[in-house]
Amino acid sequence: MVGVRSDEIAAETNEKTAGPMLLAHEDLGDDTVLLRYHRNEISDRSHVHEVHRLVDGAHVFLRADSYQGVMAPVEARLKALASRVGAVPQSHEGGIGGFCIGPVAIEAGNDYEVATIRYRDARLRHRDVVVEVELGTFSRDDAEPRLVRRAEGNFLGLGFSPRALRKGAARLAGMSAEEWLGRERIEKRTEHVFAIESYPDAPGLASPTIQVTLGTGGTVPPRSAAALPPYRRPAATAADGGEPVTASLTDDEAVALWDAVTRSLQPR
Repeated sequence: MVGVRSDEIAAETNEKTAGPMLLAHEDLGDDTVLLRYHRNEISDRSHVHEVHRLVDGAHVFLRADSYQGVMAPVEARLKALASRVGAVPQSHEGGIGGFCIGPVAIEAGNDYEVATIRYRDARLRHRDVVVEVELGTFSRDDAEPRLVRRAEGNFLGLGFSPRALRKGAARLAGMSAEEWLGRERIEKRTEHVFAIESYPDAPGLASPTIQVTLGTGGTVPPRSAAALPPYRRPAATAADGGEPVTASLTDDEAVALWDAVTRSLQPR
């Protein structure tokens, strides 16, 4: 798969350099490959860096952009991150360090201000299920409404009236939090919209604010979508909107998945 991707990029030409879009295809060892290529065909100052690594049968794909020709620190960070990816152990006793995505766990140091991790179920039956985790180090404005009030105000403003399955005070990663779990019917389709956010006393690297959302139903990518995203964003077409589907999970199944995800986030 990576070889095909590399060949496709190499076959395209950068107008600025009159050379191939692909700049590097490096074998880093340990089933790890680095690809470096121009971010677009009319510039030679912005680049894309990808590291592909096979971990216990799972294809781990890491990507970052660089600008103004500053590439070395970006690639160094990607390589370091790739080296910290491992298979989730069979025994989960005592918890798992790092962030788990399917069968792999990423153990990486944190020096971010904001980070977002997004997961869509790859199985055809549950491809409508999306989980997103956002972590930040910024303090919220005390005057800003908390989650429940804000969510219900937003729904009212948009003309939606979802049924609340659960809402109110909660705990997330050892911190006080609020959650709102709801189900909506749209044109005979069911969708779930779940959210929770934490309120740490002093947001920072050790205790970031965390917001987790889970959605089911809605619009999903076309069935023919490739496992890897396209290396260059294609021109938009009318078919790119995907197809609307109903939730593949019942209320009880969605809540059970939600509880499993949110309770797995623990302070270290």
